[in-house]
Amino acid sequence: MDCAPRIRTLLFVIFAALCLPTTASLAQDGTAVAVVDVQRLLRESLAGQAIENQMQQFRVSFGEQIAQKEADLREQERLLAEQAAVVSPEVLAESRRQFEEDVVALQREVREQQLGVEQSYAEAIDTIRQSVLAILQSLVEERGIDVVLPRSGYLVASRDLDLTDDVLSELNATLPTLSLSLSSGG
Repeated sequence: MDCAPRIRTLLFVIFAALCLPTTASLAQDGTAVAVVDVQRLLRESLAGQAIENQMQQFRVSFGEQIAQKEADLREQERLLAEQAAVVSPEVLAESRRQFEEDVVALQREVREQQLGVEQSYAEAIDTIRQSVLAILQSLVEERGIDVVLPRSGYLVASRDLDLTDDVLSELNATLPTLSLSLSSGG
C-alpha cells in the first residue's frame, strides 16, 4: 500500500500546526488566512460519495462470495469427518492436505483482495486531494490568500475564513464522480 498520500497529509497538518502561532500573529499584519475542512470535502463531495458507494457495494458482494466459499469449505470439512472411518489413512491424509490448501488459498485471496481495495481507495482519495489542492491554489491566486489551513489544524476561526463550501462546489463541478478499480474476484 502506498503511504505517500497519508504522509503528505500528515506533513501538511504538522506544518500547518507548527505555523499556526506565526500565522495568527501575521494575520494581524495583513496576511490573508483561510481554512478548509478536508474531511468534509471527502465526505460530502460527489466523488467522495461515489467512492463510498462503490466501496459499500464491493463489501457486500465480496462478503457474499467469501461467505459462500467458507460454507463450501465447512461442507468439505464435514465430508472429511464422515470419510475418516471409511477411507484409508493415505486417502484421508491427501484429502486433508487438499482441504488445508483450499483454506490457505481462500485466506490468500481475501488478503490480496483487501490490499488491492486499499490501494484503489488510497489512489481515489489522492485524486480527490489533488483536485482540492488545485482548486485551493486557484482560489489562493484569485483572492490573494497567503495561507490555507486545514480545519484539523486550528481550534476556532471566523466562518468568513472558511473556503470549504467554495471548494466543494468547484470540486463537484470538476470531479463529479470517480470510479474505483475493484473486482470481487470470482
